[in-house]
Order: sequence, then structure tokens, then C-alpha cells
Amino acid sequence: YFFAPLTPFLDALLYPAVPSPSQVAAAAILFSAASLMQCFVHIRLAESRALGGSKYGVPRGGLFELVASPHYTAEIVMYTAFVSHSPKKRLLNR
Repeated sequence: YFFAPLTPFLDALLYPAVPSPSQVAAAAILFSAASLMQCFVHIRLAESRALGGSKYGVPRGGLFELVASPHYTAEIVMYTAFVSHSPKKRLLNR
């Protein structure tokens, strides 16, 4: 939320009108890595519930040691990667 006002400036600086093949490849790799990260985090969340129980425990280890909600962090990275290789006119609907 804090960086939303900076979006037009970042758009002009970071994203060319037509992305190069290397930018598309980098974005695809970042998107894939974030998707895997989200998958592993969801597995860890599912394992945090005691077998046969109905309550979840506080997850420990992995990305949970770095951020409070790594599944949402992975989602943000995924959408950032997706948007980063979109043509400039589509990014801000100009």
C-alpha cells in the first residue's frame, strides 16, 4: 500500500513498451520460483495442524522464520513477475 503511489514512476523506469526475450525469461523463472515457494509454504501450513485435530499450530522453520505470511509474500512475487513482462500499455491501462 505504501508503494502504490510510486507505480507510475516505476512503470516508466522499469518496464519498456515491449519486453525483451531475456526479461520475459527472467519473469517466467521468478514466477515459477514463487509458485514453488507458495506450494511448499501451503504444504507446511497443512502439516501444522495436528493429525486428527481441528486446531492449527504456529508454523516454524523455512520462510516462516523470515516473514509472517510467506504464502502472501509468494503471491505478491508471482503477480509482480507476471506484471513485469506485460507490455507497458497493458500495465496501467493507458
